[in-house]
Amino acid sequence: MLHWNPTDAILSFDTRLSPSMPEARDLVRRARQLLPSIGEVEPEAVRIAIRPIPATICLPSDRCRGLPATISRSPIAP
Repeated sequence: MLHWNPTDAILSFDTRLSPSMPEARDLVRRARQLLPSIGEVEPEAVRIAIRPIPATICLPSDRCRGLPATISRSPIAP
């Protein structure tokens, strides 16, 4: 799964999806910069999905008293 906020911002559920679309090719190009070992791969499929992001977690507890509030976009184990 690849994602980049500027690309996400220009796509919608109505966007016609194709592995040859410039946005898909750009994401693979960016991935190649981070992981050169993937070689000259091309997009095989394009899908748009919604990933649930947990609400900000800020739970007061005796263990955390006196510590700054915890704010996260990911789950935090107690």
